[in-house]
Amino acid sequence: MLWEGNTTMEPTVIEVAQAPSSARLSLYRDITLMFYLLYVFCAGLSAMLGDAPDALVSPSANASSASNQFVLLGLFMIALTIARASELTSKAIFKGTAPYLAVLLIVAASPLWSKVPDVAIRRVLRFLLEFSALNLLASCYRDPRELLGVVWRTITIVVGLDIILLVMPELSYTDIGYQGIHGHKNQAGSFALLALPVALAAWARPGIAPSRIAALVVFAAVLFIVVVSQSKTSAVLALVSLVLAGLVLALSRLSGGVLVVTMLLAVGLGLVASYLISNSSVRLDTLLSALSIDPTLTGRDEVWRFTRMHASDRPWLGLGYGSFWNAGPTNEDNLRDFGITFAFGQAHNGYLDVLVQVGAIGMGCVFVMAAGILARLFSLARAGCDAVVAAVGLTIFSTFWLHNITESTLLRPGTDMWVLFVLLTLLIVKVSPSTFLNLATKGPRPNEPIRRRLS
Repeated sequence: MLWEGNTTMEPTVIEVAQAPSSARLSLYRDITLMFYLLYVFCAGLSAMLGDAPDALVSPSANASSASNQFVLLGLFMIALTIARASELTSKAIFKGTAPYLAVLLIVAASPLWSKVPDVAIRRVLRFLLEFSALNLLASCYRDPRELLGVVWRTITIVVGLDIILLVMPELSYTDIGYQGIHGHKNQAGSFALLALPVALAAWARPGIAPSRIAALVVFAAVLFIVVVSQSKTSAVLALVSLVLAGLVLALSRLSGGVLVVTMLLAVGLGLVASYLISNSSVRLDTLLSALSIDPTLTGRDEVWRFTRMHASDRPWLGLGYGSFWNAGPTNEDNLRDFGITFAFGQAHNGYLDVLVQVGAIGMGCVFVMAAGILARLFSLARAGCDAVVAAVGLTIFSTFWLHNITESTLLRPGTDMWVLFVLLTLLIVKVSPSTFLNLATKGPRPNEPIRRRLS
């Protein structure tokens, strides 16, 4: 093992083969991950050019398309080949996946009770292939900064394309906001929302970006995308995420227990907000009107009632994963009969989408996943680990769950929020606390040239 000779201390890196990966293998690994991230982040281009349906309208239909299945199968095969060439152990591959197992099982079993099993099976395969490929790729990284560096470079490319498209308003602007290369303003906002903590980490921790100036420029550009997208959800959550990250960084000099208390308060407030907005018995019309916000949340209230009505038909197991939107009962006639005259391919609430697909049992599995990831964040905080890791981890965790109050990315493969959430949380749960403690005092990455290390 890479930590051979130290039999008393906890391993400081993900368990991998004794021989380090070659530079060429690392290059293939980075290119593969970057290609898929670009494929996800730029998925709106085809919709913008009129070659594909709007991803916001029919994301589940796009998720089961032949092209997406081909890309996912290719990604999985390449990731599996890289993992085998790296001689990863089974323990390294499955390490940290325990929080996700319950969700994977309920999703995999759901075609058994779906009324449209053929559609459900295709979408389940998409979900499982993507998660497996991301897990394999995440397991191939020995240094967390290497993976974060790939994500940061991908974000830099996408933000650069978004900035370039500013001079082509006929493609990038819509009546409701700036969509950039993402196909819709909400997709542009959600991308920028999860790009913020990565850009912040690149600025605060050496070894992710080429320089702190470059990291700061990208961070400012991401904030600009949040503003021009005019996505209200992303704008509010961007402010929340920056406040949370700043609070954790400010308290980093205190004991780990203080960070744990901070995380508990943040998560508690998030759960209360989720309940207030998602529960139909709580009326927020007066508050929203006072804040000059549409009390119907741009028509979401009707879609939420429509989704709840169908979720109540099979409350425990749901209708089956991928068996509701653009499949089974949610055809245009049903939408029209309910009074919804515009096309919809999601509930604009991730929790309702989970409830209607895999029921209360599936929602319980989602809570198990969230609890497992949160427990890992707590263990890092208690260990007094790198404050940057604690801040970024809490920001990613909190904004993802809050974002799903008015948008739907939970358990949705191919969406930027879900892909980045899975990839970065896998990174957090796979690496031991002592690794982050060591990285907090180290500068260059292990594979950087010796000349740079000595300079």
